[in-house]
Amino acid sequence: IWRCIDCTLSTPVCRKCMRFDHRENPLHRIECWTGTHFRRAELWEVALICWCRINCQHQFATHLIQHDFLETFQIQKDSDANEAPR
Repeated sequence: IWRCIDCTLSTPVCRKCMRFDHRENPLHRIECWTGTHFRRAELWEVALICWCRINCQHQFATHLIQHDFLETFQIQKDSDANEAPR
């Protein structure tokens, strides 16, 4: 379970939702539930990847394809995190 300190009316969300919700807000501060309390966390822990936009359209398209490819590796981690005991 994850929550964002900087989002207005932040509600606890799963790992995947935290990653997708913060693609446009990579500087937000987040926390992770440990079972007894929320600990400070970083967006890299939910596998947020930030891409720097380049002027060349072809190169940017290549980065988007790489992003989709890398995202496929997170599916099992997201599933495992959702099944973890609370």
